[in-house]
Amino acid sequence: MASVSEHWLNASLQSFPNADIQLYTVPTIALPDGEGEKYIMNSKDIAEALEAAYPDPPLLLDSALSKGMIELQGKIWDAIEPIILTHVHKRFLNEVNYEYWQETREVWLNPDVDTKNSKEAGRKWKTLEDVEAELHADEGALMRKAWERAGPFLDEIASLLKDNASGPFLVGKDVSFADFKWIGFLLFVQRIGDDQWNMMRAGASDFGPHGELLTAAKNWIVRDDH
Repeated sequence: MASVSEHWLNASLQSFPNADIQLYTVPTIALPDGEGEKYIMNSKDIAEALEAAYPDPPLLLDSALSKGMIELQGKIWDAIEPIILTHVHKRFLNEVNYEYWQETREVWLNPDVDTKNSKEAGRKWKTLEDVEAELHADEGALMRKAWERAGPFLDEIASLLKDNASGPFLVGKDVSFADFKWIGFLLFVQRIGDDQWNMMRAGASDFGPHGELLTAAKNWIVRDDH
């Protein structure tokens, strides 16, 4: 049975030009392209292709508000990345995928790739299990601190959502790509588990706008079990 990457390669999918990102990832879509199909990865690239093909209603990809919201989401990810890397495989994936997840994600926890086989003093390769144990020590003190670091960025997103009184979306009644991106992140944290969802809520000064956004998106997320 061909691996996913081999399947994509056979479909002539172009890999990411950025070496810091996996060459082949999901989501991936196929769009009609002449007599064949064009495969596109990366949420932003997919959104741009769909916007070009179906411009109405617009997704407001290049608005300053959208860019600001997406930038804040990146800062939240940076604050909690060790939590994500140590929880996703056990809470989302089948056990058969653990080895691949460990092989590809431990590199992110150890920027100097050579340290895994290094015998130099003070250069210890941290496994996912090492980091998970650190995060859960002292009743999850490091996890709470990570969400506390993310808190100001959560509050900035809440402020952006509240700034438009006609709400509940970023620009009022019209949903944008940035809204969908943030809705996806909120659902992602929910699915990781109540422990992380509750820490996320606790890290924010006002979680109300985030909850209102999820409520407004209920018709899009009703199929959340497959």
